[in-house]
Amino acid sequence: MAKIGIVCSSAGGAFHTAQALLTNCGFHHNYFVVTDRQCGIEEKCCELSIPVKRIIDADKSSFSKKASYWLFEEMQVDWVCLFFSRVIGPELFERGLCVNIHPSLLPEFPGMGAVRKALEHKSKFLGCTAHIVDATIDGGPILSQTCARILQDITFDAAQKLSFVQKVYLFLLLAERSDSDQMIASFIDSGSKVANHPNNYNLNLINVSLKKAFKRFLVNEGVNLCL
Repeated sequence: MAKIGIVCSSAGGAFHTAQALLTNCGFHHNYFVVTDRQCGIEEKCCELSIPVKRIIDADKSSFSKKASYWLFEEMQVDWVCLFFSRVIGPELFERGLCVNIHPSLLPEFPGMGAVRKALEHKSKFLGCTAHIVDATIDGGPILSQTCARILQDITFDAAQKLSFVQKVYLFLLLAERSDSDQMIASFIDSGSKVANHPNNYNLNLINVSLKKAFKRFLVNEGVNLCL
């Protein structure tokens, strides 16, 4: 049973949606959440009895050191996933595997405001990337990407919803594979290039029940995401 650390500073909707889908399909991971402020994810974690620790520290190095100690030393997580707007330091990402889920088809649109930038540049695709965190800004090795063709008249709210379900999907991929000691290798070795977008690595869910659950989730969200 994998122990997964989460670093988040928002409501954590993508994480909690994915966690619920995983649990309902028989995946029982242990989650440990770090926040840097009072936010919606804390209340949800309390409802679900998920351990959560708030670390209020404006200094990147100090915050990363404290988060690293609690996650990797005290809670002994296997890896960490970021749903986080702040940059973390090497005190955290060099301690163990840290994966960021970024709302763009990296290397396009790194940094903040990626969805809006994609729309402003009239991109043909809207995508999301799971990548290993390193000292660069969203430049670490890519584990997996997912993308969808977008209509020219798509609204920002509709694009945000599409980005949300893409984040959910990538976390499902990560969590599904995280019970294996060869998680990184399994992602890189099985990555296949997405048609019309040579920088993409498109992986599919393996568990049949999880596939069906995610498709039902898409229908409920009113999103057409071809996978």
